[in-house]
Amino acid sequence: MADKPVPAFARAVVALNGGPSDARILRLVLELAKPAHAEVVAVHVVEIDWTLPLDANVADRSEEAQRVLDVAEDQAEQARHPLEAVLVQARDVGAALVDEAVEREADLLVLGLPYRKRF
Repeated sequence: MADKPVPAFARAVVALNGGPSDARILRLVLELAKPAHAEVVAVHVVEIDWTLPLDANVADRSEEAQRVLDVAEDQAEQARHPLEAVLVQARDVGAALVDEAVEREADLLVLGLPYRKRF
């Protein structure tokens, strides 16, 4: 009798920044999450300048942020896997992502950075 493989993770937080790596990392996480029926949470953080209150209305930036999350939801729908999209306003992006992962008891935090070639 073979043991069932243990899923790699039960809940993943995926950081999205609106860049070219978003689609690639989200596709990877969705592929890994699907067989295990793991939860996937897509998070986009809008960074608030220290001179503004944390709850400042940054409508121009929140429209772009909503577009990023809408694209992620569309991608998850095409992959036929549920996804929770979350928009966070914070002063520090890294700390906000870690806090979100801890708060949601995520097993995995995925970040993507574009490859930059030096000249």
